[in-house]
Amino acid sequence: RDYNIDLVPKLNLSAGSLVQALLKSGVGRYLEFMPLVATFIYQDGSLSKVPMSKAEIFQSKSLSPPEKRLLMKFMQRCLASSGVSEA
Repeated sequence: RDYNIDLVPKLNLSAGSLVQALLKSGVGRYLEFMPLVATFIYQDGSLSKVPMSKAEIFQSKSLSPPEKRLLMKFMQRCLASSGVSEA
C-alpha cells in the first residue's frame, strides 16, 4: 500500500472555480483528480482518523455518545438540505 503525506494539503472542491479553470484551460488533461479517502488530525501527540461515515462515527473512540448524536443529526440535516439520500 502506498501513502502520500502532503505537508501542505491542497483540496479543491469538485464544483469549485479552480477546478473549472483547470479543466477549461486544458491543464486538466495532465492532472489526476482523486476523491478524498481519509483525513487524519494530529492531536495530543498522535494521529487520529476523522470519521467519514456513519459506521466510523459510531466506532470512533474519540467522540462521546452525545457528540456522536449531535454529529449524526448535523450530517442528516446536511444530506436533507442537499437532496442526497442516505445510503
